Amino acid sequence: MFNFFKNIDPNQLRAGSNILKFLAMMLAFTLIARGTSAATLARVDISTPVRSDILEAISGSATVVSTDITDVFVPEGLTIYDMLVGPGQLVEIGDAVAVFSQAEIEEMHVRETAALDRMRLDLNRLERDESVDTTPVENARRTLSRAQADYRTTVSQGEADVAAARESLDQLLVHAYETGEDVSPASVRNHLRALEDYNAIVTQGYKDMAAAEETLQELLLAPPTEYDDTTMQNAVRNHERAIDDYNATVIRGEEDIATAQADLNELRNPRTADMDRTALNTAQRNHQRAQEDYRAARSRGDENVRAANIALSNAFWAYDQAVSAADPGAIAAALAEIERAEAAVRTAQNTRDDSIFTANRILEDATANLTQAQQNFDNTSQDEIERAEAALETAKTRAEDNRLTARRWVEDTELTLAQARLNFGSDLNRQIEYAEAALESTIARVEEARQSAARRVEDTSYSANAEIERAQTALQTAITRAAEDRQSAARRVEDAAASLNTAEQTHEHNIQQNYDTMAQNTITAATLALDIQNQQETINILDKLLLSGGIFYTDTPGAIITTMAAGTLVGSAPLVAIRNDNGGFEAQMQVSHTDAEHLSIGSESEVTTGGGSIFFNPTVTGTVSGITQPDENDRVTITIALPESNWSAGQRVDAQIVLSRGNFDLSVPISALRSDNMGYFVYAMAQRNTVLGIQNMVERVNVTIAASDSEMVSIRGPVDSSSQIITSSNKAITAGDRVRVNE
Repeated sequence: MFNFFKNIDPNQLRAGSNILKFLAMMLAFTLIARGTSAATLARVDISTPVRSDILEAISGSATVVSTDITDVFVPEGLTIYDMLVGPGQLVEIGDAVAVFSQAEIEEMHVRETAALDRMRLDLNRLERDESVDTTPVENARRTLSRAQADYRTTVSQGEADVAAARESLDQLLVHAYETGEDVSPASVRNHLRALEDYNAIVTQGYKDMAAAEETLQELLLAPPTEYDDTTMQNAVRNHERAIDDYNATVIRGEEDIATAQADLNELRNPRTADMDRTALNTAQRNHQRAQEDYRAARSRGDENVRAANIALSNAFWAYDQAVSAADPGAIAAALAEIERAEAAVRTAQNTRDDSIFTANRILEDATANLTQAQQNFDNTSQDEIERAEAALETAKTRAEDNRLTARRWVEDTELTLAQARLNFGSDLNRQIEYAEAALESTIARVEEARQSAARRVEDTSYSANAEIERAQTALQTAITRAAEDRQSAARRVEDAAASLNTAEQTHEHNIQQNYDTMAQNTITAATLALDIQNQQETINILDKLLLSGGIFYTDTPGAIITTMAAGTLVGSAPLVAIRNDNGGFEAQMQVSHTDAEHLSIGSESEVTTGGGSIFFNPTVTGTVSGITQPDENDRVTITIALPESNWSAGQRVDAQIVLSRGNFDLSVPISALRSDNMGYFVYAMAQRNTVLGIQNMVERVNVTIAASDSEMVSIRGPVDSSSQIITSSNKAITAGDRVRVNE
């Protein structure tokens, strides 16, 4: 080996040595360049997309407020003389709240009592079952009966008159024939035959007209069921059944509502916790009896004073009369009577005041006993009250739905009945028109035949003497008058029948209206009963104010929130609002209008109660119960219903309202998401071969957001679970940059 290098040309050795030096320099420069480049490259953290639970929520700080706020009302129209409490003040049962004018209370008590009496009278009127007046129908039937009797009398009288005239004529003809007074037997026989034909035609005509009139009368007078099919009868029965069902539905709904209201009232009333209810019931009865005795004493005293004042007025009147008559004795007697009347007034007033004072003292004792008895009872749990309230609302909703359904059925049966009546009326009217036309045709035909027969009688009587002619004229006149009287009587019968038909239709319409009125009265009576209950509550408050001398005492403990100012006229607003921190609670927080657009009533909310340790903070779940309109700062107040816990009014809590919750693929840390005017994107790292070797290059990947929270974001785009997404960098980077990955 040594000999080999020894024999090599020195120039070749120099050239090889230079090449080695060049390669060593190139290696050194490469290492230096790589080291320098590596020192200037951005260092990044990468992550691959994973499947992750993402919770979209709105977070913020909220304030706890009490929901058990009682609005205390007094009758509208009273003027507040003095307000004895203010916001923030704690009150107990029996504390004085406000003072009102005794005179205003008494005046309003009289007015409201009169209004209650009127409402009760209206309720009694609505509850009366007023039947439909049948007098018009009965009068029309009596008129028709009289017209029919007159028709029969007229026909009988006409037939008797015609028979009498015919008999007179026959007797004259027989006498003339027997005495031979220029009357030939042939002419007499012809005349008699013509008379017989005439009589036969008239008799048959009467029969035909009577038959036609009888047919018409049957149509006018017969009850509808004889000419109507089952359609109308079914429609009538269905309508009556619908009305009965409607009334029953209304009554049943009112009973259900009353039962639910009674259950709720029972739950709202204090109930015993550790003792029997006998003491409370006894106290309530004693209190009610004391109230009745007080009112009776006041009423009796006022009546006695009023009677004494009337006697005094009469005495003054007698005195004026005596002065006018200038009668000294009468004047002296009147003065004495005035003194006795004045003494009687004073006695009545003193007696009334003593009775009222005694009754008031008894009532105060009964009130104190009742208050003490009520304090021995606990309130029903809020859950039971809420269930009872929900049951009451359900009963009201169900009653209203059932009433509307029954009402729609009544309306449907009314339409069906109206159509059946229309069809029935059309058929019956058509039959009546046919019968009237047949009667008119019969009358015309009979009249034509009668006139023809009368002409034949006249032709055969040319040889009769004047007396016979007068008898023939009398017969003709009797026949004509009988026909005219019969037609006139028949028209009166037709008019009476038409009047009866109209009266019956009007009566049926009135019956229908009466059904509707009764149904409406039932609903109005139910509403009026509630109004009477509210009116009675108003009078009860006025009674308490009268007994307390115009001072209003609260029966609700808690903290005063709002009050009306002294000198204010009470309207629909509450006198005071009292908050009881032992009731329910809710949290209120403000968010931007933009965030609130994603919220809805019932959204879930996680509330951190505080008071835990550094390792754990208690968290409960509430629901969004209210969303206000944006204020002038474009802020929206969100109300969160809180579950039962150890809350206190004014407490600050952290709330997180859940917008959506789900498990999403291709989720990366929120720090990886970037955006510009072209939209959202992420930077992905890809390895590329370069002259310097394999390098880590930055690539832009445009994406859309599927879901996000404060930590993770689910993206959609040209990425998969193996993509290397840059989550952070120690320097600003852009697409095409070379980066180094932190270990």
